Amino acid sequence: MKKTLQTLLFTTVFATFLLTGCQSQSNAKTIVAPTTTDNPDLDWIDKTFKKQDIWTFVASEMTLPNEKNDRVQKEIAFYEGKTRYFKDVSKRAEPYMYWISKEIKDRNLPMELVLIPVIESGFQTEVVSSQNAAGLWQFVPSTGKNFGLTQNQRYDGRHDVVASTKAALDLLEKLNKMFDGDWLLTLAAYNSGEGRVMKAIAANKKKGQPTDYWSLSSLPSGTQQYIPRILALQTIFKNPEAYGVSLTKADKSHALIPVKIDQPIELSAAADKLGITEGRLQTLNAGYKKGVTRENGEHYVLLPRALEKRFISSIESGEIARASFTNSEKSTALVSNEKKSTNKKSATAKKASSSPETKIVYTIKKGDSLGLIAQKHGVKLKDLRSWNAIKDDKKLQLGAKVTIYVKNSS
Repeated sequence: MKKTLQTLLFTTVFATFLLTGCQSQSNAKTIVAPTTTDNPDLDWIDKTFKKQDIWTFVASEMTLPNEKNDRVQKEIAFYEGKTRYFKDVSKRAEPYMYWISKEIKDRNLPMELVLIPVIESGFQTEVVSSQNAAGLWQFVPSTGKNFGLTQNQRYDGRHDVVASTKAALDLLEKLNKMFDGDWLLTLAAYNSGEGRVMKAIAANKKKGQPTDYWSLSSLPSGTQQYIPRILALQTIFKNPEAYGVSLTKADKSHALIPVKIDQPIELSAAADKLGITEGRLQTLNAGYKKGVTRENGEHYVLLPRALEKRFISSIESGEIARASFTNSEKSTALVSNEKKSTNKKSATAKKASSSPETKIVYTIKKGDSLGLIAQKHGVKLKDLRSWNAIKDDKKLQLGAKVTIYVKNSS
């Protein structure tokens, strides 16, 4: 009996020892850093593109019916073999595609909608059409305003990738309800306006003719081409090699994500701390026309995913300084918190030191002209030429700097 008790006591102590050890190991595991981030956009990207790239994902999600009729075949023939075009546009598009495709997926909308910026803007954030349509989704000022895109001297939401994408999807959802879920009519209305599409439908009804998109012969020629072109791109994006083209090599590390901030900053200061060129950061955040984020409302900066943590820590530490605004016109009159050198203006542009104005250093980008730069910043072309001693646009070089003096409101 004594031996039995000794054995039982030993067994109990040993078991307790093992259990304590197991609990210690279990506790150790609970402090291991989680494998996911606290950013839902990044979590979705990492999960979705673990075994597939963005092009495979987008192609697999495209499900709009495509009858590939003569009009679609004509557009396929137009695009076929345009290797350089598809390389360029897919290279520009890829970083934006991750976030935009998530927005479309979250709303349960057709993935073909990612092709709209391919046609509308070639995925160029700063482009403005002859009709003054702007940004990736090519909003005209009135439609942009109707869908919440602020437009003023310092900010244009039509050029803001995040804001304009949300507005475009809002518009497309509204149009789709208007046309009873018919996505071809929805896309036609996006291109030419719902009024023209309704008028064409009414004309066909009056003649006793079908009212599907393909039967609306009275639509503008551009709209007659628009849907066939989208369906042609759908066909090619699903199987680019079959049409003699290839898309840029995709890598989820290229993904852009919007990072929220609670203070206005200068993009030039952020670029300097993040090791990204000012021109690139401005292109990604083209809505901030003067290179300064908004003071009021939701703030965010669109960044390559790898820069998110460095950006946040630089904001929190004060390395990227807050930009403050004058009380008289907070939305337009910028005063930098950082001390800046007082470089003298060129002899042809000397002004009194008390002149209420902001100096902006602008980086020349592809497609820029002095006229466009002057228009964008609300200054006279002759003054822009004078400040920089430039007489000929041909002398503009990519990456070069031009100085602009924008008058502050009093």
